[in-house]
Amino acid sequence: MHIDLVDQDRYADAGPPHEQLAWLREHDPVHWHEGEPGFWAVTRHEDVVHVSRHSELFSSARKLALFNEMPEEQRALQRMMMLNQDPPEHTRRRSLVNRGFTPRAIGALEQHIRDICDDLLDQLGTEADFVTEVAAPPAALRDLRAPRRPSRTVTRSSTGPTA
Repeated sequence: MHIDLVDQDRYADAGPPHEQLAWLREHDPVHWHEGEPGFWAVTRHEDVVHVSRHSELFSSARKLALFNEMPEEQRALQRMMMLNQDPPEHTRRRSLVNRGFTPRAIGALEQHIRDICDDLLDQLGTEADFVTEVAAPPAALRDLRAPRRPSRTVTRSSTGPTA
């Protein structure tokens, strides 16, 4: 089977390559994926858990979790993001962020999230590109912690809708 887990056209046309991932889990669960840069595709849950628990062997910081390599100066900035950190710094930052995602904290936001969604959907026509017109606007995430406003106006720009 031809394996290409990073083909952007594939994701756009057909979504995630589920059949490739299933084949890898069965036949080659820790697969070297050729490309620039190449990377290890770890496809079974128990292997992912092992990798996640052994940062002394598997590092997120050395080469980052990005496909496009960049100069060391830019990598240093990228290492400030939790995704590209190893314990203990990743663990410390995760414990700070996790407080905002407890069931109680999320439950307190439920009505506010519903109101934001209602506002966005009310402003759409009968047809819309959900990703660019509803899901992508960063304003929706920003609004989760903002005080409730009476209404929102969505405008469209070349980079997508803004509030």
